[in-house]
Amino acid sequence: MALIHAIILNHPFMDGNKRTALHLLEALTNRIEYRLVVEDLVLYDLTSTVTPQMEIRKAGFPEK
Repeated sequence: MALIHAIILNHPFMDGNKRTALHLLEALTNRIEYRLVVEDLVLYDLTSTVTPQMEIRKAGFPEK
């Protein structure tokens, strides 16, 4: 989550930072053999509510 937060806030690209962050999230979850299953509206909320004041906390992940 911290990487996605950083990409959205630091604007490394002229356009498409949120899309890039979401693609990266999907690629990383696929890499560890998980599948990202989430509704589009939830992704929209996730990316549109990222602010510099957000706290990033480590979440527990299910065992394989």
